[in-house]
Amino acid sequence: MSSAGAGGRLTTHVLDTMAGRPAAGIAVRLSRLDEGGARTLVEATTNADGRTEAPLLAGEAFAVGHYELIFEVGAYFRARVRRSRSHRSSMPCRSVSPSPRRRRTTTCPC
Repeated sequence: MSSAGAGGRLTTHVLDTMAGRPAAGIAVRLSRLDEGGARTLVEATTNADGRTEAPLLAGEAFAVGHYELIFEVGAYFRARVRRSRSHRSSMPCRSVSPSPRRRRTTTCPC
């Protein structure tokens, strides 16, 4: 996850490090975490470059706070791995945005 620019933006780039290429077709859900629990803000799917078509949050919508990205990786790996090894169906990645103007990168291993 990264943020940058005036007002900031939150983007994601999903890479399949086993195959050495971007991970296309992964459903991504961004939630904001607060005292009431997780509130879904946006859902998207990664494109051929492993990115969403637009920032997940941008400008005023990207406020200081606690966020969680859920990557639905189960179907992606089941379609690509031929062995009987089990994979997680989803992978959470939590991050705190201390400032929407600061660039931040968080790596979430799968």
